[in-house]
Amino acid sequence: MHLPLAAAPILLVLNALPALAQPLSDSPADTEAQSLPALPELTAARLNRMCSPAGMMQYAFGETGVPGSTKVEQIISPGFAMPASFAPFERAKPMATAWSNRLFQMTYSFKLADEDEAQDIMSAIGDVLEEEAGWTYVERDFDTTPLSMINAVGWLSFEKAVEAEGAPTRVFLALDHGLGEVTLTCSREDLTRVQFGEAFGRLPEGTPRPAMPEVAIPPALDPVRCADEAVLAEMRDLIADARFADRFSARMLERTSYRDRLTTWMIWKLDQSGKIDTMEIVGLVIQASGYASPDGNPLAAMKKVLDMLPIVKRMGEAQNAGDPQGLCLALADFQIWIMEVDALTSKQTEAAHAALEAKARELGVSLD
Repeated sequence: MHLPLAAAPILLVLNALPALAQPLSDSPADTEAQSLPALPELTAARLNRMCSPAGMMQYAFGETGVPGSTKVEQIISPGFAMPASFAPFERAKPMATAWSNRLFQMTYSFKLADEDEAQDIMSAIGDVLEEEAGWTYVERDFDTTPLSMINAVGWLSFEKAVEAEGAPTRVFLALDHGLGEVTLTCSREDLTRVQFGEAFGRLPEGTPRPAMPEVAIPPALDPVRCADEAVLAEMRDLIADARFADRFSARMLERTSYRDRLTTWMIWKLDQSGKIDTMEIVGLVIQASGYASPDGNPLAAMKKVLDMLPIVKRMGEAQNAGDPQGLCLALADFQIWIMEVDALTSKQTEAAHAALEAKARELGVSLD
């Protein structure tokens, strides 16, 4: 039962930025460029390097500290560039479990608009997986697959039986096409269940209260500096790397993430006590957030998304045009928006924490 209501707007908006900031194009040149990736020459050995019983590329299943795998890094990072020998796949994004930061999934992708071509390439990869790499094809659909295994569903789905920590489990591999990309998603069953539980606030027994990290927020971008060559060089780097969250945004997001974790932990402790109904906890958080919000609206921060949309559009236009000064000016406005939303959600979170702590004292539940 993961319910960081106050923090949701910043996290959701930043998570959507890469998609929002890429304007759609129906020009023939763009369509042709996206429809002609390198033909797949992936060998069984390379596919098993991407997804094996032990892990993915150089990283092991369950490993902590994998670069780019945490929730914050997922939002601010475009992932890793893949070696040319793994073409047509271009990028890889690792993902760690929501609380314990254990690597449970890797998603590889490349751009391809044409669905028929995508299916041909996925079929070719599927043949190698079945005939040479030791994978078993399985039929899965979204209607009958448990939510904890939804990442195992693709246009083509495969699995391998393995043993992990002395118990039987499975490694999943799913090939899919959507939003102009072909993806290969690798995951392991036992860890996807851990992720599903942690994402909904079911934490490991004995999980300690999260400690407040030292998060130094750098100065916000002064639009006056958008004429400085040093600043413009930074903007060119952002454009080249296809990143839409700068260091300032990343630090603000780290602080928001901490507030998320503390809210989740408090809710979990109260819920685990068995002394209060789950929906009563939800009501406490919503009511307290409303008291701390303009006009008593616990979702007041969500209204500010409308103010953000034209800023993100400007960021996308500047990115597409290769305009570092335009990106700088839009980014400066975006940082102001983040600060305004952060100030509001901070008040909401403080109120929610106070309400949860008061209820814990009343019930004799320790939140230390």
